[in-house]
Amino acid sequence: MHGTATASTFSRRHFILTAASAAGGLVVGIAAAPDDARAATISKQPWNDNDHAPHEIDAWIAIDPDDSILIRYQRSEMGQGSMTALPMIIAEELQCDWSKVRIEYASSTRSVRENRVYGDMYSHGSMSVRQSQKKMQQVGASARERLIAAAAARWKVAASECLAAQSVVTHRPSGRTLRYGQLAADAAKIKLAVEPAIKTPAQFTFIPRRIPRVDLVHKTDGSAKFGIDAQVPDMVFAAINACPVRGGKLKSVDESVLSGTPGIVGVVKLENAVAVVATGTFWRAKRALSRLQFCLRARTRVLYWRNSCKPGGHRIVDCRNRRPAGCESKRFIDRPDCIRRHSTFSPPSTFLPPYQKPLDEYRSYRASCQ
Repeated sequence: MHGTATASTFSRRHFILTAASAAGGLVVGIAAAPDDARAATISKQPWNDNDHAPHEIDAWIAIDPDDSILIRYQRSEMGQGSMTALPMIIAEELQCDWSKVRIEYASSTRSVRENRVYGDMYSHGSMSVRQSQKKMQQVGASARERLIAAAAARWKVAASECLAAQSVVTHRPSGRTLRYGQLAADAAKIKLAVEPAIKTPAQFTFIPRRIPRVDLVHKTDGSAKFGIDAQVPDMVFAAINACPVRGGKLKSVDESVLSGTPGIVGVVKLENAVAVVATGTFWRAKRALSRLQFCLRARTRVLYWRNSCKPGGHRIVDCRNRRPAGCESKRFIDRPDCIRRHSTFSPPSTFLPPYQKPLDEYRSYRASCQ
């Protein structure tokens, strides 16, 4: 050690690490980012059932009177870090205080209602940043200029005399300042005649920083919520077996094995798949599906599905229409890929809320790519 550590700088953690290394122990340190770079947050459930937020500048950004800033993220965070990267790109142009930023998923329903305001909402091929960078810059730059315009109008000065930085607009000649939270309501009413130019990479000041990913804390302690964690009142769960071959058709289903099984709502059949719907948990539906006997015809072939009680014991046998020996034991069965409603399953006549978009192409169903 060089110099002396005062009581204010010599922390308990510092003492433990120093003592361990002095005693011959191995100490592995993890560098921490500066305080001003570690701020932005997400909640354990980073989405909101309400499509709109109070104090919105536009569909992407909302700024509350206390200067807290909501930035919406339109892609799918699956471990690649784009839930941090894309808001950082917006923040670069917005010139906001990163410590006051919170991030949540954009609403696919709102995107449909508002003419795809969020554009593509899926992630694939490491394209989230490459495909969204210029759009995110434009979103941030537009909001910044509207905030500057709102401040200039209040001061009755030229917008060119004003500068935005760290969530504050400053009138350079007089030194007067207004916070973003004070300007957001007026900025939301302003329509720019021309979209502002965006920065070139050489002008970036925030993007080059090493910023901790906003999703890591909740994923590390297990509190993060994924699609599989979604719950609504009286929710039921479905497990589906789909045909592994394009063009396959469901031939038959023997659902008698599920007769009397507690919690089974029904068996649902489609043209090329079969599913079991159950109450309570997805695992109940999945276990029931594994007991179901069904057969699938794939064009001119029949695919037989062998069930095994051993882990990983399932396999598909393509016999080109020649039934393998032992099929009479019903351990070989065909397998499907879609669903037609079964007469024993009576879905409710009304589903609430209405769904404008039935499927996100790549929404994070569970923790992955971690």
